[in-house]
Amino acid sequence: MIALLEWGDKYLADEQGPSVVVRHHSPEGSGCDEPVALVLRCAAGHTDLPPASVYRAPGPGARFLPA
Repeated sequence: MIALLEWGDKYLADEQGPSVVVRHHSPEGSGCDEPVALVLRCAAGHTDLPPASVYRAPGPGARFLPA
């Protein structure tokens, strides 16, 4: 859901800004109230992945049809 919100904020928000901002909060009050952002990260810990550096591959549940 946050990815969809970020997409909408980037491409659909008007000049006044987004209608909703997701912020860091915790029940015990230790949240910093800063905006939350989705981060794309690989299993090795690399972040800031440009679109050209990722690809789709068959997963363990992939089923191949006979040719």
